Amino acid sequence: MPDARTREDLLKENEYLRAEVAYLKKLDALLQAKKQAAQKKKRK
Repeated sequence: MPDARTREDLLKENEYLRAEVAYLKKLDALLQAKKQAAQKKKRK
């Protein structure tokens, strides 16, 4: 059964998913930076 979603719906979903991926990448980068900062503090 073919998907009944329109091109516009798919474009909106794509835009949403791209934003979500960008957000998660930023969040991951922040967590990595926090982790590294914590490790540096421990060593001193």
